[in-house]
Amino acid sequence: MANKTPEQIVEKYQRGVSAGASDYAAGVANPSRPWAAATVAGAKRWQAGLQDAIANRSFEKGVSKAGDSKWQSRASTIGAQRYQSAATDAAAAFAQKAGMVMQAASQARAAATALPNETFEQRLNRMTASVRAISDYWKSRGKG
Repeated sequence: MANKTPEQIVEKYQRGVSAGASDYAAGVANPSRPWAAATVAGAKRWQAGLQDAIANRSFEKGVSKAGDSKWQSRASTIGAQRYQSAATDAAAAFAQKAGMVMQAASQARAAATALPNETFEQRLNRMTASVRAISDYWKSRGKG
């Protein structure tokens, strides 16, 4: 095998990645096993790996090795380029969550305004009813 320069290795890698986009899409469309089931089945391995990383302090070591300069360089170039498209891609999911928050707020407002508002104790009761309505809303969705 001929010796290659780092530039040649990078060029070959980029060529392979560019050509692999359709293979990637085909793999996602027709997985050999369901993604969710395989991911759930691997949860214990993930947890063990995470515990290993914690014990070995891998996170801190990686951050220290990269340093601020790598973070700033990547964030100001790649991160900045992807920020807008990521926000656009996430807009529908954000709108759905915002709708849920607005529904919870509406229910809380309705719970509070149904109560009297004359005395300090009544205002405390209104506030408590509002907080309980928000809590009940999120509990009903498994978030509380």
